[in-house]
Amino acid sequence: MNLIELLSQLALTGGDWVIYLLLLTSVASVYVMAERWFYLTVVSGRAQEIRKLAIERLDRGDVDALCQDLKKFRGPEARVLAFGLSAMARGPANVQQRMESQLIKEKASLEANLALLATVGSNAPFVGLFGTVLGVIKAFHELSVQGAASGGGAVMAGISQALIATAVGIMVAIPALAAFNYFKNRVKTIVAGVESLNHLALSYLVQSPGPRS
Repeated sequence: MNLIELLSQLALTGGDWVIYLLLLTSVASVYVMAERWFYLTVVSGRAQEIRKLAIERLDRGDVDALCQDLKKFRGPEARVLAFGLSAMARGPANVQQRMESQLIKEKASLEANLALLATVGSNAPFVGLFGTVLGVIKAFHELSVQGAASGGGAVMAGISQALIATAVGIMVAIPALAAFNYFKNRVKTIVAGVESLNHLALSYLVQSPGPRS
């Protein structure tokens, strides 16, 4: 059996398996949506509290106390700020570099698994269309075997069923793409908040690099 015959046999199996594949990817998408929503809600839940505490401590020049307080929090604001301030003795430039380095790691954690949503959202309609094409091929093959008189109704039913794959692909893609855009915006907001806090902290350090007596 050559390659063409092998592909023909595969096409004649129809596109039912494509629907199951799409449903499986839909389950994976829902899992990622739930996981990302929970994670981003947890890490951003105390952002305002961290910002307020940082301003109070930095205004008094009590950086050591701020570093101790930041250990109580789990958000990216606390981790980035604490990692940067740990090098305060080396000067504001070193603090800034450490903050930027840690922020890159935090952004990667915030965006974890979002690529799956983007992939599903952009490719699920094409996968569904592929299933439809396979279904149509199978339907016309049955028409050629049964004849136009006896197989017309079966062919129409086969084509109708084949279109389900396209519908499922679109149904899977829309929520995945919407969730991807939503979570990307949330990540962007969180990162902007971290960067704002970093600049604020650096402004205090430039004005007063050491603790006030």
